[in-house]
Amino acid sequence: MTFIFGAILFILIWWIVLFTILPFKIKSQIESGQIVESTDPGAPENPRIVQKFLIVTIISLMLWLGLYVLVKYEYLDLRALFLT
Repeated sequence: MTFIFGAILFILIWWIVLFTILPFKIKSQIESGQIVESTDPGAPENPRIVQKFLIVTIISLMLWLGLYVLVKYEYLDLRALFLT
């Protein structure tokens, strides 16, 4: 696995995990009863985005390392997978 391919694979994994984790533990302003003026009532009260970015990065790194090991020790051949 080249550096560029590994980096692209990590970014793809990171985005997929981000959109999977993003809706967890979200309360809208209506549910919490604290509606802020000039915002949508359905907007999250506290999205905890920094915490979610950290969790997404850790999960993505573990998944990427698992794929890296599978490719390095030839349990998974990506060239054969994409070229056939």
